Amino acid sequence: MSEPLLYQKLNLETARIAWHELQPHFARGAVVAVTADADLPQVAEWMAQDNAAQIARLLADKTLFTPDADTARRWYAENCEMWAVVVAPWVVVQEQ
Repeated sequence: MSEPLLYQKLNLETARIAWHELQPHFARGAVVAVTADADLPQVAEWMAQDNAAQIARLLADKTLFTPDADTARRWYAENCEMWAVVVAPWVVVQEQ
């Protein structure tokens, strides 16, 4: 799939979801998060393409990260609304 089409597809697949609904995915270690200023569909596209260079850059500058237990507890306590997209096996989330 071409890059513009993949980006559009992933953008259309994003959805708002409450953190409580994402708990099972977090518990199995399948949730990764991006910072509020990141372009969620763009990050998902790079993940789907297995773009190691871009992913390494995002991990290095902490734009892409694995939420820790404290963050997950806060999101749970507040039942945060997340913007999310699935890039199997990952659920990529962005706090709203």
